[in-house]
Amino acid sequence: MRKIILSMVVAMSLFGMEQASAQLFQKVEGNNEYVHVTQKVDDFYKVRMYNSFNVVYIQNPDSAGTVNIKVESSVLENLSIKSEDGELSLKLKGLGKKDYGIILVEIYSSSLSRVENDGGGVFESHQPVKATELYLGVSGAGQIKMDSINCDILKAKVALGEGDLLLKGVAHRVDYSVLGGGEIRAHDMKSEEANCAITGNGNIGCHVLKKLSATITGAGNVYYEGNPEISKKGIGKGKVLPIDAKEVVE
Repeated sequence: MRKIILSMVVAMSLFGMEQASAQLFQKVEGNNEYVHVTQKVDDFYKVRMYNSFNVVYIQNPDSAGTVNIKVESSVLENLSIKSEDGELSLKLKGLGKKDYGIILVEIYSSSLSRVENDGGGVFESHQPVKATELYLGVSGAGQIKMDSINCDILKAKVALGEGDLLLKGVAHRVDYSVLGGGEIRAHDMKSEEANCAITGNGNIGCHVLKKLSATITGAGNVYYEGNPEISKKGIGKGKVLPIDAKEVVE
């Protein structure tokens, strides 16, 4: 009798595991029928993207915590957008194959200090963003595009992959880092001082007024606009060149 009961328990456990596994690896598939949804979350100052979303950010305290979503109705139930401990996370549930169209998310907060794009999507902001210190990071093939940054310290990083950052605005000091073949295009991002680091064959474009420090390991180049004092160290073929030389080098 004990053996029978034990066998039944094992069978039920295996069945439960199979169901859980099926749900975990269920395919996320679009149906081309788009819906618009608005939800409210707690105000946030950090954003992290885990999947391929198109995110538009707007800094507006009056609308802080508002999230407007355009997504296929069949994908909506797999969408997870949460604000916890000041961080807004955007992800799709499960590990199954994902076959869907564009997911457009418009988000509002009162401030912004950190953006991490790990999902291959696009994070963009076309309106002014003010911050004391701002970190922007891309991992993989994603993109961050911001048209009007105003901050004291800006840190921007492309870590592994072919991702890129397109940045405009002003800052006192900037720290740019590229690991791999990505690119930071910030020649419209004016700063007093800039620290640029490249490992690999990626490129950095910057606009520096006073002091530019570059560390290059590999074949990547730093292109600058302005008339800064320049210091360079590292190994490899990488160079520090005026922005006008970019077309000649390419």
